[in-house]
Amino acid sequence: MSMDGKIMLVINPGAGRGVQMPHLLKRFFGMRARRQYCRSPEEYLRVIKGHFEKFGVMVEAQITLERGHASKIASKCAEEGYRAVIAAGGDGTVNEVLNGLAGTQTALGVIPIGTANVFAIQTGIPAEIEDACRVIAAAHSIKIDLGRVAGRYFACMCGIGFDAHVLKVADSKFKKTFGAIGYALAGMRQYFRYKFRPMRLIADGEEICSKGRFVIVCNGKYYGGGMVLAEKADHADGKLDVCILKKSDPFSMASYIFRIWSGRLRLSSSASSQQCRQLRIEGGRFAVHADAEYLGKMNGIAVDISPLALNVLCPCDNILSSNQGSLSL
Repeated sequence: MSMDGKIMLVINPGAGRGVQMPHLLKRFFGMRARRQYCRSPEEYLRVIKGHFEKFGVMVEAQITLERGHASKIASKCAEEGYRAVIAAGGDGTVNEVLNGLAGTQTALGVIPIGTANVFAIQTGIPAEIEDACRVIAAAHSIKIDLGRVAGRYFACMCGIGFDAHVLKVADSKFKKTFGAIGYALAGMRQYFRYKFRPMRLIADGEEICSKGRFVIVCNGKYYGGGMVLAEKADHADGKLDVCILKKSDPFSMASYIFRIWSGRLRLSSSASSQQCRQLRIEGGRFAVHADAEYLGKMNGIAVDISPLALNVLCPCDNILSSNQGSLSL
């Protein structure tokens, strides 16, 4: 493996530093535990650089300073012809970096040190830092689709309605104190305050639902960790998988949670799914998130797909024959 081309490592100083969820709860939500945790971004930097050096890979590094900084770093690296930008953080950090790389030749690498790490689960990237570094050093790549909402790309999912509202509340009030548990606490509290309004959904020009209560648009199978939400979703098929939840009473909400946890949402009579390339949601102003990054409340929400818009470094057994490749790092 030759060493031509520059590589940038981007570290989120806040990733995975909240209160750790108990192991049993992590297993319940399909989150993967890892053996190695670090106490500071500087320690993560030393550990990650040390692993890369063992594999003969030299990287530059920056620790992000504020929200949006990772996107700016990634965009500048793509303009300057870097081979890869490595996101060391959670799904929020991955989302920022991919928004700087979408549509370019610069590849995304991921070292999952965040809370849920859905993107890493979706693409088969290992949870352990050393193993993730080894995957990046191997330089196998695939191209994946990216969804887009309100000008923001997403790799895993876009949520409209209740779950986006919960994310906003959890990020502002709960997550810093309670870590990942904050999302569950915020969800239980906000359920009794949130006003579920009907949504009208138009997929590829045809109305598919007039009374959705909240919607999750998937580019991959997983939600909240390793729970399967859209079992037919494929991040390289040029389609979005739209999951529509049509009821909001306590029994239905409990049923949705159980069925998502068990990978059987398809069996719910009050939930449906639809594949499409373009989706429009009407009926009022709804909260929106992209890869668990809250974007705000919006009217007339449009979601579409950008086929094979991102190069991703991932394990070679996850490479699809139709879009496989390799990078020389």
